[in-house]
Amino acid sequence: MDREKMKSERELFGSDCRCNRTADISVKDGGRVNPSRMMRQIAALKAENDRLTQAYAAVVESERECHIFFQSAREAIVVFDHDMRLLKANPASVRLFGYSRLTDMKNLCLDNIFAEPGILDDLLKELLFTENLDGFEAVLCSRNRDKQWPAVIGSGFVHPDENGQPKHFEFVFTDITDHKKLEAQLLQVQKFEAIGTLASGVAHDFNNLLMGIQGRASLMALDLLPSHPHLEHIQAIEAHIQSAKDLTGQLLGFARGGKYQVRPIDINDLVNKSTTLFGRTKKGIRIHMKIEKAPVVVDADRGQMEQVLLNLFVNAWQAMPDGGELFLETGLVAPDDDFRGLYHVKPGSYARVTVTDTGIGMNEATRKRIFDPFFTTKEKSRGTGLGLASAYGIIKNHGGVITVASEPGCGSAFNIYLPVSEKEAVRVVSREAMSNRGSESILLVDDEDMILDVGRAMLETLGYRVVVAAGGEEAVEAVKSTGKEIDLVILDLTMPGMDGRKTFDHIHAIAPTMRVMLSSGHAVWDEQADKIMRKGYSGFIQKPFTIEALSQNVRRMLDGQPVAQ
Repeated sequence: MDREKMKSERELFGSDCRCNRTADISVKDGGRVNPSRMMRQIAALKAENDRLTQAYAAVVESERECHIFFQSAREAIVVFDHDMRLLKANPASVRLFGYSRLTDMKNLCLDNIFAEPGILDDLLKELLFTENLDGFEAVLCSRNRDKQWPAVIGSGFVHPDENGQPKHFEFVFTDITDHKKLEAQLLQVQKFEAIGTLASGVAHDFNNLLMGIQGRASLMALDLLPSHPHLEHIQAIEAHIQSAKDLTGQLLGFARGGKYQVRPIDINDLVNKSTTLFGRTKKGIRIHMKIEKAPVVVDADRGQMEQVLLNLFVNAWQAMPDGGELFLETGLVAPDDDFRGLYHVKPGSYARVTVTDTGIGMNEATRKRIFDPFFTTKEKSRGTGLGLASAYGIIKNHGGVITVASEPGCGSAFNIYLPVSEKEAVRVVSREAMSNRGSESILLVDDEDMILDVGRAMLETLGYRVVVAAGGEEAVEAVKSTGKEIDLVILDLTMPGMDGRKTFDHIHAIAPTMRVMLSSGHAVWDEQADKIMRKGYSGFIQKPFTIEALSQNVRRMLDGQPVAQ
């Protein structure tokens, strides 16, 4: 081997003609270069280079995936240095804090992102002690003050430097604002359920007392001549009873236990007639109507729907003390998934009734409480705080939704949504004003002695033969023993022990064609009561009732005509 060749080999492999010890392969064999060993060394170096290249590519890919995750994460991720200045933030945090661009957040500091004073000190103390913190709730300060500041569940981490000192703080926030809204709605529903149960029970007992007073007043009035001086006082008593009945009706509506007679009704016709009646009494309000041309039919209790509209009209009138504009609109809508999810309603077509006024409007705090029972912004002499609460309960009981949008000085807009019916609307037939008498045999069933006494007196005054039963068990025995002699059963729905529904089933098992008129001062209407009404041979009368209403309903039942209170 010549000198030039030896020199080049030394430059390539070193003076001892051996490669680096990391490969540990010698290319020297008896003083000569071994080509095969050299090729193996090159292959080993290439393999090591490939391994390092792959490892580097994996690190780059991992960093790319982390960046993609950071950028696309639905959770807001923010990183602050030890001086609490923002180092890094992802797009979700830009949206959460109410900014439009990431560059706008450059001056954001850790010590001003939490709405609650003092929470940061507590979080940092725990973070420095544990190095991570998970599942804390907080409200963040949003740049957009016009909207509700976001409620979040957060996690926090401390990243130390080589000396163990805090290098930067990282927080991950999950927006739970919508969840909190749903939670608040659930709490409101639960509150309504609890108060509704109480209100319904009070209304039931109160209506029974009113029934006793109304019955006695009606009986006294029958024996007085039109010129008798006491007749005026009795009529005043009956007027007060009617006012008290309206109040308990609102309680029952709020309690969502007063859906008495559900029939297909045209909501357009209802709005037209209710608005016309209201407009005659409130001349200072200009009413504008935009009614759907085709009939919009819903399954509803017409009387309760009238009550809802009247409550909304009165609320609008009180919000416009100096007069104003009232806009009424009806139509058909199909709520989207977000709306159905928010208000827990079934898919399908809904009738929408919109009542908009140009009144004083409401602030956010008032708007949130507008459907609360007994909440009112008016003087005690002008409202009980039950009108809108009962409207809420009635619409909810009909499977619908009522919402409100309002701002101070901009008026209010109430929207009612009710499931559309596939049936045809039932025409409303007016009743006769005169009393109807008879001589048939009637079984009166109630657990209240006061109702039995006054009911018997009223029926006997109308000429009927009366048998009384103080409960469901006595009623069933009476039907068993004298069923063929009984022409009609007036049955209280709400009784201890065997209630009205069970009593009805027993009676119809004994006498399938027996006519039964349900009666209640409570009227917790549900699917079971609906089934009773659909079976036929049945009707309903709501306590307290006058002797005129009783005479008309009893006569209609005995003559096989439909009965509705």
